[in-house]
Amino acid sequence: MSQKNVNPPSQVLHVANIHESVSEEDLVKLFAAHQPTAPRSPLFEFFKTNRSMAYIGMNSVDEAVRALVNLHNYKLTYPLRVSFSHKDIRTMS
Repeated sequence: MSQKNVNPPSQVLHVANIHESVSEEDLVKLFAAHQPTAPRSPLFEFFKTNRSMAYIGMNSVDEAVRALVNLHNYKLTYPLRVSFSHKDIRTMS
């Protein structure tokens, strides 16, 4: 396993194995359910070069941990692969 892909817990999740039929709205709703008291929906960003992967910016590290535990391997056409990301949430729009 490559160490560059191992990241400590953070607010930003890397989501992979996204089927082409799954929309941004589908993913935002799914992840928003794991931060029910947050003042805003999770931030979302598909990879520029690969729509089968995305970043999800959660409201807190605790909510990101909860989402990862509950949604890794969650079947949304394909089983989602969820991990912590190195991405800084401040760079997401």
